[in-house]
Amino acid sequence: MERIKLKLKTEQLKIVNNAWSLITKNGLTTPEQKLLYDLTDKLAKKFKKKFIEKEFTDGYFSMKLEYNEAYFLNKALEIQLSEINPIEFPYEYNVIFRIANYITQKLQ
Repeated sequence: MERIKLKLKTEQLKIVNNAWSLITKNGLTTPEQKLLYDLTDKLAKKFKKKFIEKEFTDGYFSMKLEYNEAYFLNKALEIQLSEINPIEFPYEYNVIFRIANYITQKLQ
């Protein structure tokens, strides 16, 4: 399957990285749940590493995601969207919404 390419700015990546703190091990009981958590945790590490690499750069940069990585990122962003108040944090909500929409289109 073709990889999905994301173009982000550092400030957008920082907002995306906030999603990972919303996903915890609490309440995971089945092997499937634990596997999904581990896969998502690996993706979170990839995004956090990219932020460290790009923290002091301007402009856009690209990240290529495997299909499964894009899927898990999209799920994390859905969780983040449900937790953000769009009235209090309109910029953050808009960034996450646009990235999630883009990924949803690419996954189809």
